[in-house]
Amino acid sequence: MTRGHSDVTIVVRECGERTAELCVWLLQQTFPEHEIHRVSARPFSETLRLSLEKGKAEGRPWTLCIDADVLVLPELTELLAEAETMPTDVFEIQGLVIDKLMTAPRAAGNHLYRTDLIPRALPLIAAGQGLRPETEMIEAMASEGFPNRQSVIVVGLHDFEQSYRDIYAKAFLHGHKHRFLLPLYRPLWKLLARSDADYRVALAALDEACSDSAPPSVSRDFRAEQANAVAARLGLSEKPRLDFVPDSAVLYDWARLASFPGEARALSGQIASTLQRGLFPVPLTDSSHCMPIASGDARPHVLLVCANVYPQFDFCAPPVGGGMETRAALFGRGLASSRRWHLGFVVSDFGQPFVTRHEGIDFHIYQPVYRRAGRNVFPRLRKRRWFPILNLDRHDFELLWQIPLIATWLALPALFFPRFWRKLRPDVVCCFGNNTQSAEVIADSRRAGIPTILCVASDKDISPDYQLGNQELNHYGMPKWKGHYALCNADCIVVQSVTQLQALRDHFGRDGLLIRNPVHIAPDDPQYWRPRQQREFVLWIGRSDDLNKRPMLFVQLAQQCPEFNFLMIVSRTDESSFVALQEHCPSNLRILEHLPPQEIWDYLHRARALVNTSRFEGVPNTFLQAAVAGVPIISLEVDPDGMLANKRCGIWAEGNPDLLRRALEQIWNSHDQADALAIDCHKHVLEQHEASARIAEFAACIDAMCQQSSARPSKLPWWQRIRRFAPYYTADRRKHVN
Repeated sequence: MTRGHSDVTIVVRECGERTAELCVWLLQQTFPEHEIHRVSARPFSETLRLSLEKGKAEGRPWTLCIDADVLVLPELTELLAEAETMPTDVFEIQGLVIDKLMTAPRAAGNHLYRTDLIPRALPLIAAGQGLRPETEMIEAMASEGFPNRQSVIVVGLHDFEQSYRDIYAKAFLHGHKHRFLLPLYRPLWKLLARSDADYRVALAALDEACSDSAPPSVSRDFRAEQANAVAARLGLSEKPRLDFVPDSAVLYDWARLASFPGEARALSGQIASTLQRGLFPVPLTDSSHCMPIASGDARPHVLLVCANVYPQFDFCAPPVGGGMETRAALFGRGLASSRRWHLGFVVSDFGQPFVTRHEGIDFHIYQPVYRRAGRNVFPRLRKRRWFPILNLDRHDFELLWQIPLIATWLALPALFFPRFWRKLRPDVVCCFGNNTQSAEVIADSRRAGIPTILCVASDKDISPDYQLGNQELNHYGMPKWKGHYALCNADCIVVQSVTQLQALRDHFGRDGLLIRNPVHIAPDDPQYWRPRQQREFVLWIGRSDDLNKRPMLFVQLAQQCPEFNFLMIVSRTDESSFVALQEHCPSNLRILEHLPPQEIWDYLHRARALVNTSRFEGVPNTFLQAAVAGVPIISLEVDPDGMLANKRCGIWAEGNPDLLRRALEQIWNSHDQADALAIDCHKHVLEQHEASARIAEFAACIDAMCQQSSARPSKLPWWQRIRRFAPYYTADRRKHVN
């Protein structure tokens, strides 16, 4: 079907949308020889009926129904051409639209129907004011053997330039129809509301939808009074009549969602990924747990290893992790956006499929064959007093092969574990944090000849007591000799600070690559900062880790300053420590646990100061986020590269709790000092940590590593070759170091 053909009847369905005339005009530009029919009725089920009856009466092969809140793009003609390739039993085909509120491509506002099947569909339209009469009709036709098809073609923009009243109604309906996306909607709309009043109205509607459990009944005047009241409360006058006509270039510019601020872009990406998985599920190729790489895809294959990063991309997964995961996710999204690499993450098992895809990134559960058996074996071993095979029930017969499999893998790790990497065949593997998993991955990748990058997180990742033969465990339970192995065998080591760079050189004789922690930051951030007098509390963010994070020191600070309000956002990693926090919690301290990363920004923008009580860090992501939100930093001991003491990015208490308390009192009582520190910190972070520049540096590192192959271990006796952590020779010293 080509432009100008008479094979389609075009119907615009309207009910007072601000863009109705513009929708018709754009359709006339795309189909200059077609009459554009317009239908309006109440309720929507009657509009649907009249639209299909119009198509039936016109008698053309196809009937295209376009809602008046859709601004069509020239690509709409491609949808009509695609329809001609469909089997004759397909009743409906739908394109995608870029949705203003969802900030992502979704299926809405356009339906192309096969006209000769419309008589079968008309009796299936439910009367009344239901929420989804068209969807119910299409599903009913599918159940009778006349399926529908979803196209990947983006045919228009949806809900752009609508009235505040319609924005309110749409957002209220989203609060009911897509309630599972609320954890993403709310923080995203809060970020966008700073510069777009549509999202201020949408947020108010969302709040009211969450407090209204009754199913909505949709009509033209749906909640019009409430919408007018919200606009008045927000000081907004209704938008005037639309008096300009955007061309295609303007529409494409509106659709360019990558212009969103960085954190909003990440939230929008999660929404888009969630909607895409619902519309276009990605199948696995076979039982080998590998995502298919398209034939002819010559892009380098890059795998990032970060065990707990998965919840940063799937908001349904329980939130765990901290700064290292935030850093890995930001680098991952930045690399994926360029589409220069076939990118994947290797992650822990959160109950997700062994391979899944989010935001154009593949996610592989680490060692899936071993883990699939472990999903059944390890929980049962914990529950049973004796060897499981002596206590079988009818659900346990898989243990008969799973326990020997695990035992064999543990006995011969050098034989089995590297198979995972040989199967995936990455060009480079990048590990985040010097931990047990990173040491294993570097050993397995080295054996497979795959170059590796180790991204150092905390300063403790380069601890001088990480030495050969040191069987002592670090505070995470890793033998310290494994930390030494990772540092000496990674092909490239990325550090966050000059301090780490020097420590790597001094203690391990290796040069590192300095790539500072990234954060999305913009020069105009300060104009969106909340005034000091409107900020509510002193904030602490971290894990319930008494050895390093020391949250009890913050509890004691709250006890010493009863005139201030305090808030802790705690990852409950140590149960006994968390219980102790609750037991000693004063009335002016509120404790929140396991807060999703997308919700932390709201608390940062409301914070009067950020307090850090850690013994050691790298460059804390919370420091960088505080700079974006204009929150003064007060740190007991941590001062990466002297950014607090020398760059006036905050106050360093030199390890003295009394100085910490006095600094907090100064910040709370002096708005001028707080503003000065926040401005200096923002300037420093903008210069040193801006995300796009750091991502470009990381991309250059990966490009360089993709050009080389890792040196395999030198030939060794067989009894050493079967060891997973085989002895090695350093290329620069030519000296045996194990």
